[in-house]
Amino acid sequence: MSFVSNNDNFKSREKGISLIICAVLLLAVLLSSFFVAAELGHDCSGDECPICQMIAQSENFVNQIGTGLIILAAALLVVFSISEFHADSFRIFAVPTLVRQKVRLNN
Repeated sequence: MSFVSNNDNFKSREKGISLIICAVLLLAVLLSSFFVAAELGHDCSGDECPICQMIAQSENFVNQIGTGLIILAAALLVVFSISEFHADSFRIFAVPTLVRQKVRLNN
C-alpha cells in the first residue's frame, strides 16, 4: 500500500481546482471591467436605469475582489509557511530505514 501516490494525486487535484477557481475569478473581473468600459457612455433612462445598476454592481465586485486580494495574499502566506514547517518536521521523522527501502535481511 503506497501513500505517496494518493498524496500526489490529491495534490494534483488540489492544484487543478485552485487553478480553475483562479481562472474563473480572473475571467469575472475582466468581464466586469469590460462591461463597465463598454457601457460607461450609454443613454441613461433615469433613476432606475438597469444598465447603471449593473455598472454599479460590476464596480462593486471589482473593488471587493481588489480588497480581498490583500487578505487572500496574507492568508496564503500563513498557510504556505505552516505547510512548509510541517513538511520539514515530517522529513525529520521520515528517515530511510532498511524496512522502508525493502532490503531483504538474510542471515
